[in-house]
Amino acid sequence: MPGIKYKAFSIVFFVFVTCSVLGQVSNKKTLTELDYAKWSTMEIKGSSESGNWICYNLLYENGNDTLVIRNKYATKVHSFPKGSEGTFGNDRWFACRLPEDKLWIVDLATGRYEIIHDVGKFEFSNDGKTLVVLQNNKTLSISYLGQTFAKICNVNDFVTNPTKTAMVYTIEKEKTSLHYCPFDGNEESFKKIVADEGLNYLDVSWSKTEKTFAFRKVYSDQSDSRNGHNLFLYQLDTDTLYTLDFSLPENAKIASRSIQVSDDGSSVFFYTKLTGNDNSKTVVQIWNGNDTWTYRQKEVGLRHLNNYCYVWQPKNNETLQLTNDENSHIVMSGDQKYAVMYNPVGESAEFSLGNKISCSIKNISELQNGEPIRKNVFTCDEITPSNGGQYLLYRVDEEWFVYKFCDGISFSLSDIFPNRIPDQSSDRSGKKANFQIAGWTKDDKEVVVYDEYDIWFIDLEKQTSRRITMGREKGIVYRIIMPSGQTNKNANFDEFTYPLIPLENGIYLSKKDKVSKNSGYVYFKNSEKTLAFENKTFEELHYNQVSKTVYFTKEDFNMPPELIAYELLTGKQKTIFKSNHQHSNYKWGKSELIEYKNTDGTALQGALFYPSEYEAGKKYPMVVWIYEKLSNHVHNYVNPSLRNGGSVNIANLTSQGYFVLYPDIKYTKDQVGVSATNCVVNATQAIIDKGLVDNKRIALVGHSFGGYEAAYISTQTDLFATVIVGAGVSNLVSSYLSIGWNNGRPESWRYENDQWRMTKSLYDNMDSYLQNSPVMHAKNVSVPILIWAGEQDKQVHYFQSVEYYNALRRLGKKEVMLIYPNNRHRLTEKASEEDFEHRLQQWFDAFLKGKPATDWIANGIK
Repeated sequence: MPGIKYKAFSIVFFVFVTCSVLGQVSNKKTLTELDYAKWSTMEIKGSSESGNWICYNLLYENGNDTLVIRNKYATKVHSFPKGSEGTFGNDRWFACRLPEDKLWIVDLATGRYEIIHDVGKFEFSNDGKTLVVLQNNKTLSISYLGQTFAKICNVNDFVTNPTKTAMVYTIEKEKTSLHYCPFDGNEESFKKIVADEGLNYLDVSWSKTEKTFAFRKVYSDQSDSRNGHNLFLYQLDTDTLYTLDFSLPENAKIASRSIQVSDDGSSVFFYTKLTGNDNSKTVVQIWNGNDTWTYRQKEVGLRHLNNYCYVWQPKNNETLQLTNDENSHIVMSGDQKYAVMYNPVGESAEFSLGNKISCSIKNISELQNGEPIRKNVFTCDEITPSNGGQYLLYRVDEEWFVYKFCDGISFSLSDIFPNRIPDQSSDRSGKKANFQIAGWTKDDKEVVVYDEYDIWFIDLEKQTSRRITMGREKGIVYRIIMPSGQTNKNANFDEFTYPLIPLENGIYLSKKDKVSKNSGYVYFKNSEKTLAFENKTFEELHYNQVSKTVYFTKEDFNMPPELIAYELLTGKQKTIFKSNHQHSNYKWGKSELIEYKNTDGTALQGALFYPSEYEAGKKYPMVVWIYEKLSNHVHNYVNPSLRNGGSVNIANLTSQGYFVLYPDIKYTKDQVGVSATNCVVNATQAIIDKGLVDNKRIALVGHSFGGYEAAYISTQTDLFATVIVGAGVSNLVSSYLSIGWNNGRPESWRYENDQWRMTKSLYDNMDSYLQNSPVMHAKNVSVPILIWAGEQDKQVHYFQSVEYYNALRRLGKKEVMLIYPNNRHRLTEKASEEDFEHRLQQWFDAFLKGKPATDWIANGIK
């Protein structure tokens, strides 16, 4: 590696001596606010190719984060205070960025390291043998097997190909040049592609085949008319440079960072944008009553207005404009041979989350044949192309349909999947898909879908379906875990394509029991092999397609997350790191799953968390936190913290002597407030009946939809000594008629098609909207109310909090409202979060522990 002498990297090992249980208990301390900064959150970043090493971050609220790599045997560890961008070079090297633009490189075989200063960018090759480092002084260093063999000056940038087996880089001198460099350790393989004066080469984009890449020339003179009107494609195997020969419309130019080469390298896609800025101020906004989208919705959602997508095919020098004002959005087939265009605005006003769109389709594989666009092929709610390019899935209300690009034939997936059972776990209103799309198998042979419990493979040619898991019979939910670095959805212009599921190589699945809350992971290849499944929370499974070692975390409410290495071949697992070792020095509560019934006899669950110094026979105060279904949190570990975004923190509260209850809520359509009251009151009474809590010292807290529920429940019962309402709706009528300013949509969609579970519009069911509005029953409030909101909340406008405040104020109720400037739906500013956490504790002290009220409380409610 360049220019720095190797030094021995010292590794410190800690030996933990197990003390007797009695000794641990006698020495345990009560958690205080001063201790919170000791806690960190573990975040797995990735493993080396063979799985011998794992990289994770320990994140601290004070910003003193530490990046760590550890081997799977837990015998070697390297720590990098404030390290970031950790990257493995196969199993031999590891590099990460440190403050002040330092690059730390570790030889994992010897433990030796070096530091390179003033680094702007770095990358390893796919095989880990080559390391490319670009320093801020524009020096590019290329090392092979630890030895620097090339140093190049005046380099502006470099871009690796998708598999990191080669790169292109630019040198800026009298003439700026673009070069190709394969990662073979041989400087003689370097190749100059093109050179010119007074310009730079930008926006390099590779094809997936890695045989071609596209780029733009950007001239130093900003007034040069060639800027924005040039595009090139270079083909490596034939040493051919293609130049775009096409006249763009007047005042249009190629948009920066908009170039994308098709997977096979035959086509280049790019967007144009209009030149010049319109600095005129809007004198008046015209909101037309017959507009499909509101004025605000168009401001937010029409990001492609006057920006059009083109496709260029260099070999036949054909260029075609794909999108326009009529059809401004686009998604490509998986093989990029077909373009699907549509207008997201739709043709008529809709009051669901999205509008129904009409799709037109163009075969772009051979532009010169002049094949016409198939216009308005179908109208649907949602579209997603197959991975291999044969199909397009589109949803109409609950049903999924399949469109075959080659012949234009459509058919319903329901015809192949007749025995599906609708998902009963979602009780929200509106029309939802009968099942979820998960991915595709090789060559589009099968589409992979989820029902409520299981994973299904549907063969579109044979018109058959098969279930690979048997979760429904046992109440267990299975879901596919993608390899490290891959996502559950891949961006495809304006939409998404679901990923390839390599079933032939075996896949990893999460496994969760809905009732017992057991969870874990399995490996599936023809049959299940259980990695872990127990009464704990398992998260962050990381694996790659090469290694047979996988990593995941295990935790419980009273057990900080542990990092587990699991060997697939032997079935052995090893705990290689336990986070937050200081946890064992403090008194901690426990959690349990509780059961109760609502008024109509439906069995429900909740998570109950005990005070850290619980004594049997003693009755404690309790805090009830609500938001739909929360019992799944029963095994989650929670770091104590002052920064909770406006939520309650279980670790804080249990250490302060409170029980905390997370109940599940079952909703009745058109009666969200009524059913929330029913469930929450019954769940709370179930804990009272256990003799654990003092029924005069119970608080109810909620945020967002939970804030609404808390507000409504405060008008229906005097069971709670106080209620805290965070960023919640208080008037369903004004909320229904308002705009969601983050997306511009009328909020009616949330009521008729989502969380508010209304089956009819406001004007067809006014009574339900009024009956479930807290402000309509504010006269019934009999306990002190604390309201809070962020002044910049774009999701639930803080005026909803003001309405509840004004209703209570007019009625002479005891209340205080806290409005936090510069915060949105959740509190995000450090000072605001800490202020609220302190005020919340003071509020509980006053109304649940009988302590003297602080001035802001006493003055606010006297």
